[in-house]
Amino acid sequence: MNKDHRQMSKMAVLGSRFLMNIPIVGLLLRWWGMQSVNAQNMERLMKKNRSIGLVPGGYEEATVTSHTVFRLFLKNRKGFVKLALKYGYTLAPVVVLN
Repeated sequence: MNKDHRQMSKMAVLGSRFLMNIPIVGLLLRWWGMQSVNAQNMERLMKKNRSIGLVPGGYEEATVTSHTVFRLFLKNRKGFVKLALKYGYTLAPVVVLN
């Protein structure tokens, strides 16, 4: 197993609190290893030096997608940036186009 694969296997995936609270969907997501996005959970993972994957806009961005307009919901969601600075994390923005 190479170093990149070991690092990816340690990545915690954080999903929308909305999705995590849907009865069957939330159960399946937890079963697949997804955790809820919140400051306490992120800080707990960062203290353990875990890699974290998350979608800042989550549900809101997924429901207002458009092939002609790029929308990003970050105005009131900058807490993850503050936590990254506090714990010395590097942010790597990723855009998925389909």
